[in-house]
Amino acid sequence: EKTNSLETGLEMYFLNRRAGFDLALYKTNTTNQILPLAVSTASGYAYKNINAGEIENKGIELAFTFVPVKKANFSWEIDLNWSKNVNKVISLYPGIDNYQLGSFQGGVSVNAKVGQPYGMLEGIDYTYLNGQRVVDPANGRYIKTSTSNNDLGKVAPDWKGGIVNAFTYKNWKLSF
Repeated sequence: EKTNSLETGLEMYFLNRRAGFDLALYKTNTTNQILPLAVSTASGYAYKNINAGEIENKGIELAFTFVPVKKANFSWEIDLNWSKNVNKVISLYPGIDNYQLGSFQGGVSVNAKVGQPYGMLEGIDYTYLNGQRVVDPANGRYIKTSTSNNDLGKVAPDWKGGIVNAFTYKNWKLSF
């Protein structure tokens, strides 16, 4: 594998380090991933390992730090963080537009598909009419599609975030 990455950022603190932020922007392209590609078992093998594909990741990471209380023996620090990563499969092996990463019960699979985010879920979906699932009047159940290659979503979240509170008293620190 080969990864090319660009990153830029800015870190600043104010008010005697009682408030601050850290901002980072990045773009990473990874090429020549090691992939097991299925081959005819008549060859005596089930797979051959190849180097192929390109995946691009672009994102932003932002963190804020606040110290609302700072005394001689006690302090309270709040750290907030938020990040967003957008990835896209740029290419796979020549002639292959979809590489199945895994398959699961009920016909659901996880895929790397050219032009889409890495880790797209595909499977059988419901039939919809005006945005609502259609009910079969004969049995009262939702009607499913006849195809199993419907986009069901992606495995990666749209964004991530968190908060950490840290209380320090003398040489003791409690964070959650």
